[in-house]
Amino acid sequence: MTENISENPSISSLLRIHYDKRFIPVARSFVEAQAPVLGIAEESARWLNLLVEESLAFVMEKYVDSRLDAHIELVFKLFDGGVAVIEITDIGPPIHEDRVPEFDLEDDASESGLWYKLVKDVADDFSFINQHKDGWLIRMEKKVAMDGERAGLDRDSAPEAKPSLADHRIRLATPGDAAELMDLAFLTYRYSYAADFYNKELLERAISRGTYEITVLDNGSAIVGAYVVIHPESGEKWAEIGSAMVLPEYRTTRAVMYLFRAMGEYMKENPRGLDYFTSHIVTSHTRSQKLLHKIQPPFKPLFLFPNMVPRPEFVGIKQGSEGRESLIWSFSLKRPLRQDVLYAPESRRAMLRELLDNTGHGDAVAIEEAYQEPAESESLLHVERVEQQGFAMVHLETMGADWFTAMAREIMAQLAKGIENIAVTIPTMSPPPPDMEKQLASINLLFSGIHLAAVDSLKLVYCLTTKPIDFENIHLHDPAAQKLLETMRTEYQALQRA
Repeated sequence: MTENISENPSISSLLRIHYDKRFIPVARSFVEAQAPVLGIAEESARWLNLLVEESLAFVMEKYVDSRLDAHIELVFKLFDGGVAVIEITDIGPPIHEDRVPEFDLEDDASESGLWYKLVKDVADDFSFINQHKDGWLIRMEKKVAMDGERAGLDRDSAPEAKPSLADHRIRLATPGDAAELMDLAFLTYRYSYAADFYNKELLERAISRGTYEITVLDNGSAIVGAYVVIHPESGEKWAEIGSAMVLPEYRTTRAVMYLFRAMGEYMKENPRGLDYFTSHIVTSHTRSQKLLHKIQPPFKPLFLFPNMVPRPEFVGIKQGSEGRESLIWSFSLKRPLRQDVLYAPESRRAMLRELLDNTGHGDAVAIEEAYQEPAESESLLHVERVEQQGFAMVHLETMGADWFTAMAREIMAQLAKGIENIAVTIPTMSPPPPDMEKQLASINLLFSGIHLAAVDSLKLVYCLTTKPIDFENIHLHDPAAQKLLETMRTEYQALQRA
């Protein structure tokens, strides 16, 4: 792969065709039609067509799948600097590169290797990639000549003119705003936000019940921004705050400031008498963390959930990379902590002390090292699963003698259902088993901080993620959060070596 290729393509298009050679001209036309639109020179387009035609012929000759739902996927990407990438996903039999004969003009038996010689000679980079249960990827990369301006495909960019907010007002949303809020969510996050924000009936119900308290910024007769306060349906005395949404064209105005100011005033008034507010903040940058640190009392980090959600797809903002976003769970306490003693292994004392003291209420909680075997009773687990975003929380409510078996079984069940990342919370109001840390490490659970279930219920958090954690792209503002990150990095590396 070219080392200086940009991280994200400037365009990407997809074609799905059947395992039928009659569709090869369709694929060739797919590339041909894009070339002049993208400013690719005609000669370069011909070389790209050759790569597509020869590779598809190979795929279809080795395997004929007549099922209606069997498709070959062809993705065409163009990167800045004139680098074209063609990726063909093949769900046929395994590809054995070492069995492709080396073409020799004088050896008729080597004829089936001619396509391979052609594409290797034409492409600047060529590879077969085993995608396991997703089949095989044939990836070809070629530098192309550009002879024209490509069409303007970046529709997400905000217009140059800054709209006026002269006619703005802040108000609470009503159920009648649901349709407009759905549009706002899409124009901010596309479809990468919480699922119920794209369902009018669910959104209307949440607003009417008060589980969603949504503050909107009107400009004339249109909603141009909003933030959300989510209250648990259980009626517990806390709320999750955040989810700021602003139309792309208003991001250069004072819209964000107006919403942020309204958020601070709401938290100061605390109309529902909550014990605390929480916010799950992105870590790909520190802007949101710095903003919420200015709220009084400031949001303080307690728990880092690596790879928690798919990276939000902001309209009008180019993301650095795809993949998943790690979120730092931060808390703004309106009441002192009311758990007198937190029992934890000695190895966790320093980090726990740092996190608790950082909230401004750590002196209310003593941390003690003690151990005891669990009672001879069944453990009680509670699971929160967010399928759309691929994560789950497994809460160990009561710890019985079967705690580890029950928890491991539940984790495996969630992974089998397609959940990618799991956080496990463990109560701290009684001493843990002496081998707890060893048991958790045996299934690659990584210590991740403190979960505040209530001001009188502090829990240890351990996380399991099915994909590698990219620590280099986790950026944290608060020094306590930075220390937690380094602790997690060290322990993660030890788990990987074990």
